Amino acid sequence: MKYRAQFLGDPAFFADHEEIPFPFLKARILALLLVEEGAMHRDRIGSLLWGDKTTEAARRNLSNALSSIRNLTPIFISSGRSIGVDPKIKVARDVDLLREMDSLSWEEMERFFHPYLNLPELDDWPVFDEWLQERRESYRKLLVEGLRNRAGLKLYGGTDESFQDGVRCFEKLAELEPYDEDINGELARLYIKADRKVDAVRVARAFSRRIEEDLGIASALEEIAPSAKRSHKVKGSTIRKNLAEDNPLLRNEEVLKLLEFFCCPNGESQSLCGFIWGEEGIGKGALIKEVTTRLGKNGWTCLPVRCYQEEMARPMAPFLHLLRRLGCSLPQKEGSLSPTELSYFRVAELVLEHLASEDPKAQRLLFVENLQWMDNASWMILESILWNESVPRKLLISGYEEVRPTFMLRTEIAGEPIETLEIRLERFNLEQTSQICRRLRPELAWTEQRLAEIYSQTQGNPFFIRQVLTPIQEMETTEQEEDTSTPRRLYPNLYTARIQLLDDEDRLFLEGLAILPIPAALSQITALLDLSPLSVSSMLNRVQLQGLIREHPDEEGDVLYYFAHPKIREALLEGMSPTRQAALIDKGIAVLGGLLQEGRENRLHFANLAALCHEGGLHDRELYWRLRELKLHFKVAHEVFPSLSDQELALCVPVAEDTGYTEYSITEMRSLLDKQIRRLGCDPERSALERNLLVLEGGYLWWSGRYDDADQLLREAYRRARRNGAAEQSEALLQLCYLAIQTDDAARLFPCAREMYRLCLTHRLYVPLGGAMRFLAIAQIMEGRLDAASRLLQMSTKLFEKLEEEGPGYTLPLIAAEHFRGDLAMARDDVESALALYRRCVQMGESLGIHRGMGLSLAKAGYCLCHLDRCDEAEETLRRLEAFYLLLNSERDGGLQGGGIAFSLMGLVAGLKDDWDRSRKHFTLAEKLVTQTRRPTWGAILCWAKAELVRRGVAIPGEFASSVLAEGEKCYREKMHRMSSKVGWIH
Repeated sequence: MKYRAQFLGDPAFFADHEEIPFPFLKARILALLLVEEGAMHRDRIGSLLWGDKTTEAARRNLSNALSSIRNLTPIFISSGRSIGVDPKIKVARDVDLLREMDSLSWEEMERFFHPYLNLPELDDWPVFDEWLQERRESYRKLLVEGLRNRAGLKLYGGTDESFQDGVRCFEKLAELEPYDEDINGELARLYIKADRKVDAVRVARAFSRRIEEDLGIASALEEIAPSAKRSHKVKGSTIRKNLAEDNPLLRNEEVLKLLEFFCCPNGESQSLCGFIWGEEGIGKGALIKEVTTRLGKNGWTCLPVRCYQEEMARPMAPFLHLLRRLGCSLPQKEGSLSPTELSYFRVAELVLEHLASEDPKAQRLLFVENLQWMDNASWMILESILWNESVPRKLLISGYEEVRPTFMLRTEIAGEPIETLEIRLERFNLEQTSQICRRLRPELAWTEQRLAEIYSQTQGNPFFIRQVLTPIQEMETTEQEEDTSTPRRLYPNLYTARIQLLDDEDRLFLEGLAILPIPAALSQITALLDLSPLSVSSMLNRVQLQGLIREHPDEEGDVLYYFAHPKIREALLEGMSPTRQAALIDKGIAVLGGLLQEGRENRLHFANLAALCHEGGLHDRELYWRLRELKLHFKVAHEVFPSLSDQELALCVPVAEDTGYTEYSITEMRSLLDKQIRRLGCDPERSALERNLLVLEGGYLWWSGRYDDADQLLREAYRRARRNGAAEQSEALLQLCYLAIQTDDAARLFPCAREMYRLCLTHRLYVPLGGAMRFLAIAQIMEGRLDAASRLLQMSTKLFEKLEEEGPGYTLPLIAAEHFRGDLAMARDDVESALALYRRCVQMGESLGIHRGMGLSLAKAGYCLCHLDRCDEAEETLRRLEAFYLLLNSERDGGLQGGGIAFSLMGLVAGLKDDWDRSRKHFTLAEKLVTQTRRPTWGAILCWAKAELVRRGVAIPGEFASSVLAEGEKCYREKMHRMSSKVGWIH
């Protein structure tokens, strides 16, 4: 049976040329969605098609829709949480024909001009609409590219019919790109060439009027209109230029600049010197070849001087090779003078003789490639040529950007009567790399992920892009394969041979840099190599001229170094002997470990040490450093008020991927640790690693809402830690306290916090001691002992203030104490004081750029304002919180940062403003969080907000009241009082 999916126009699905009658629209869209994506996660499908529903409702609807389409066609299969098309079955898609436009007739192409999934109902699906607009834009660009290619073939087909086909392509392009001046301008010029002057004037004036009225931009395109009245033809169509712009590898703009520079000088006898600067593999040689080839076709004589790294020790080798190719007799030794001392003058004269010409129309160009590898004698020859004004000279010189200052200083070319043009070749960006991939390998089905992989591998370097994309028979990638990996092949590294030709000292310096984490500081390099900074600086000067490394100053006064391209480090590691690699790794671990002893402890250092241990095969030490990194990461990413110094917080900024990273890292560490224990047994060091990992696993469980499992795991970790140091016990007790706070369980929190307080006080663990005092205060607030809570918060504040006098700042623990003083004020029914304290927490955090816990303080400030009937201020405060919430990585983390309270208040404020749709959305999300976490604090706030909305007497729509406020004010009040009795500060 043959299947076909129709995406353009009215969406449909066919089996043996008969349309499959799906029972409802979302079932039809689901089938097409799976054909388009290949395979998707169930939750992703639910969010796209049922984004306005809860997760449970979306899953039920997806199950029903999937059952209905499976009854009609059996091509869709499930694999775990993913759903996709059976890879054994081929489904033809009409959008695939966009890549075959060159061979289709216009009747077959008419379907391409219908919108992708052209159904007005789809625009009302908010989440799906975003996906739909991205797809429409993607296929629109593909259509534009196909029309450009077809136009490029047809306009130069040689027949009138072919030319008219090309004009029609540009008419369609102008419809698709109404604001593109190049396309509309080319269409107008083609009309002129086809003797359709009226159409040319119409297009030009319509475009000028359109962009002036819509965009407020004046266009010079209307100037075509007068020219259409004067002439039937235009010299030199720009269609080839427009089409070539889609292939960045051609470097057309640079080629035209150089050709214009050499072919159109200000005077016939003027001396010219063009420069092409860029890194290895950037395309300098290809650009010179293109320019010299075009000049050669126009009668120019091009004389090549190529410098090689292997010949840097051979005086004058590049110019002697040139003279041999020209058939010149080489200079011989005269008297007692060696050829190097005497004959470079003669070599310069011979080269100048060939540059000079008796025919004034004969043009000659001397081009010098790879200036950075030129020997000193060749430098003197080049200087003599530049300084000799007896003949007009035209030169084209290429080299690394690093050698440019040396050239300018030695030749003093700025003071010479020579006109210059400098071109700097840069790496391609992601968009240009994507264009190149599609040009070089059009048979592959390119996805955004695969293009990003190519860009990550090559960093936009043309040489590596070409090598990675070179087709090989061993890897055949078809559109039917679901493997999204990038096509790879084994190819020689461009830098391998260059590194082998370096001096031993320079190579050792680069190998040390390859071992250290990039960027590496000068102080780290000197410590690794046991050299003085002056010795290392001389190596740096030599290596920098090779274009292998870059540098930039450090904020702490040091200098940081990094490789010009990741492939350089790969080549160094591949060519390094195992003995040297092991020695450098051991020394690198010692160097980085010394930095930790200096108080520069942060996640980056931990990760770097773990990477070094991994490369050296030190698996136990790798686990140790990875565990320390994960501990610090967990505090920053998952604890609202972690007891960290300001420096540690500044070095560990939370990012959107934190949650996934935690789960992945814990799972991977557990697997590696279990493997080590199975292989080598459980010695004391691995037992300590396992105990610490148990604490992190328990912490992640309470963060995920699995409170019973977390309690069991953390108590087991505490039981094991009791036979060891106090630090391990305090970490287990810390997570038990967080677990109790998440469940508002004073009976669990008080004994854990008290034991943590006793332990830290006995062993003088002052930072966790301050946290233990805060936990005890929270437990006292829950149980109504407010005076004791006040004393404990004051003790915590004084402790951290004392620590600040002797070491780094602890702003966040001080903010936490102020925050819970706000809870204490709320427990005493002093709402104004509580509001002032919460606002003070926000101000303290903003003043130092510390945003941890700010969302929670804003949420409680909004609660105080709602209590005081200051709804406008409450709305403004909650909007600030919403901005913070959008930056967080998940609803769960957003709840910990204030979302669990704020969404209920947002629903209340929106209802008071008669925005019932927004109110329903916020109440629904708040109910979802309450259901997931089962936390009394959030449930009490939700019930209070609903009861307040009813109490304030606003006109509530009947449908809203029946669905959101179905239980009534009295029931909500009773629930609120029942849950708030566990919290202590909600009234």
